Amino acid sequence: IGRLAFRQPLFLHELTMQIHNSTGRTPWDIMRAYCLYIEHELSKGTRLHNMTRHCLSLFNGIAGARAFRRTLSDPQNLRKNDTSIIQLALAELPQAA
Repeated sequence: IGRLAFRQPLFLHELTMQIHNSTGRTPWDIMRAYCLYIEHELSKGTRLHNMTRHCLSLFNGIAGARAFRRTLSDPQNLRKNDTSIIQLALAELPQAA
């Protein structure tokens, strides 16, 4: 399950939804919530790369996912060490429904 969860982050989310028979959040909702956590961690000195690498495959299978990953992985963007890079990456994706 560990490798599957890393490659397909929504797997555990979907599994939880099935177990509890509930509706889920979209990847966009998850990313917006994660941004709040990232901002908190940045204020404590955590490097942005240490957090963004865990969400690179969040949008796999969605148009624009490659550009999203490329933006979040760009060393020049990561040097800024702020959440503006996440907004740039999200702009590469179609808007959430």
